[in-house]
Formats: sequence, C-alpha cells, structure tokens
Amino acid sequence: AAPLDEAERRFAALEARIAAILGGPRGAVSFSRRADVRFAGQAYELTVPFGGVRDAGASAFDRSGRNGGSGEGGSDGHGRGAANGSGREGGGERGSGAAGRRRGDAGEDRGGALNAGAVADLCRRFEAEHLARYGHAFSGEFPVEIVNLRVVGARRPEGLVEPAFDPARHRGPDARRRVFFGPAAGFVETPVIGRGRLGAEPRPGPLVLEEYEGAAVVPPDCTARLDELGNVVIELAAADRGPDRAAGTP
Repeated sequence: AAPLDEAERRFAALEARIAAILGGPRGAVSFSRRADVRFAGQAYELTVPFGGVRDAGASAFDRSGRNGGSGEGGSDGHGRGAANGSGREGGGERGSGAAGRRRGDAGEDRGGALNAGAVADLCRRFEAEHLARYGHAFSGEFPVEIVNLRVVGARRPEGLVEPAFDPARHRGPDARRRVFFGPAAGFVETPVIGRGRLGAEPRPGPLVLEEYEGAAVVPPDCTARLDELGNVVIELAAADRGPDRAAGTP
C-alpha cells in the first residue's frame, strides 16, 4: 500500500480500538493523531501532532455506553517512511507506521484525512519543536523519519455532577484565641472557626480558619466568605491590594 494509505489505515484501526474501549454514542469521541518523528540517524524522537482533531464519525465503533474517559493507542514503525522538510520522501518506506509521501504527490488528496499537506505540516511542526527543544534543527540536511503513529481519544463522561459543599460537614471549631497581628495591631482576641461556619456574606476579620490539613488567617480589616463550591475567598484590605484582587484557598 502507498505510505499515506497505510498510515491512514493504521490510524483508523487505532481510533476504532479506542472508541470501542471508551464506548458511548457515535460522535462523542474526539481523536488527536500524533507521530513520533526524528531526523534520519537519530536514536530519539519527538511526538508532534499529525493532522487535526477528528470526531468519532470518521471511525466505526460500538454503542455500548460505557463510562467516558481517554485512551491512547500506538502503531510502532519498525519499518519507516522518511520525508524532508518539504514533505517529500527522503528514504525507504518498508511498512508499518510509515507516512512518508512519494515524489510527485504534491497537493494530492489520497482519499483520507492524510495528504501531502498534512505530511508537510508534520515536518514543519517537528522541525520547529526540535529547534525549540534543542536549539537547532537539521532542516534540509537529513530526511525526517516517522517512527510511530499515535492516537489519543477522549470522551466527556455522561452524568457529570458539579461538586456540592455541605457546610454541616465542615463546621470545625468555634473558639477564640489571642493572635499576634504585628506591632501595630498587637495581640487580638480572634475567633477560631471551621470553613463551614462561613457563608456567602463576607465575614470581617480577624479570623483563623482551622481545618484538619491546615489553617488560614484572615487579618483585621479583611473579610472571608465561601463561594458556591465551598472555597474560601479572602478579600484583602484596600491598602494591601491592587484593584480586583482577592486571595483564595481551596
């Protein structure tokens, strides 16, 4: 088979396998194609995108409705195709994992998602990544080899529920303690509470929010409140902050 046809066949097989594992309705899975690429003679590769993101409509898979998630598949390229920076073949193509193109194929649509433009774009991305990673590239000096093909598939799980905060489970202590807030304020009698004792309305400091894994201090002239997810939002005193700044603790 021609290199691009073989690469397309392997990509399609990987997408079908991933879609079958993830399950769900047709069209719910998106795929990202990638390739492990190197200059001829190198013993290491860089993984770069190969083509765009595809939806599941391009590959057949079951409708088993299993839970969503993500998956990755790879096709090793013990036989390799090679292309130079313009996308033309610069070496032998012997089989699996190859996506080098033949001379004379410029601009030709080979009937799948892969074509001459996709290969040329892959070469450009690889050379740019090589330059960014290592500070140099062998563009035009050595052919570009595609060693492995990879596919990452993802599907948003069904029935996602936003987390809810239950204040009753996070009441914590309700005490008072003398806390030192610097030379100007000195020691101040300060409420020590759990975050569940806060609400949506800002509560003025000083406060100590004490929990199992740590504590948060709300100085005098600052306020603390809970957002809709139960995060603590501390509004700093006007003199201590710039416009629209607030501190938060998850």
